Amino acid sequence: PGYFTVIKKPMCFKLMRQKLADREYRTWRAFVEDFELICNNATTYNQRRSKIHKAAAQMLRSGKKLLQTSELEGRKAVALLHPDGPHAAALEEEREATAAGSAMAGATPSTVKLEPSAAPEGAGSKHAPSSALTAYEALFEDSGASSGGEDYSSFSDTDLEEDGGGGQLSPSSSAAA
Repeated sequence: PGYFTVIKKPMCFKLMRQKLADREYRTWRAFVEDFELICNNATTYNQRRSKIHKAAAQMLRSGKKLLQTSELEGRKAVALLHPDGPHAAALEEEREATAAGSAMAGATPSTVKLEPSAAPEGAGSKHAPSSALTAYEALFEDSGASSGGEDYSSFSDTDLEEDGGGGQLSPSSSAAA
């Protein structure tokens, strides 16, 4: 089946980087949701035994741990890069946490309160400190989402073929779809 018939909301790291550069992330939760969407799309589209499926599941587990430990820095970076400034970011985070709390009645939302007064002057301008963007993009580097690396684009490449449990594919037959 075609990718876009299976995956209704596609996302990729390149688009996430673009959203960062364009200051489209208004909350930390939106950033995390896009990361999780990438991993979930990969596990949904690819066969359970494929390298891509397994790598995506591992990346989701590792990424969640990394995002959890980097949450405070990430929330601060979102506040500094918010298009309407740190004060608006704090208000939006608070509204989102309240909405999430009421949707998950009984569950305690883990939010980090951002103090708008703690942000440097002019942080909401188009020339926000580049250190915030650098720190935010460091999450990509730590998660292994940087460009390069192995190409796991073959839909039919599974562990069974590596273990000799299925028909062997020749390199020409496992070309990217």
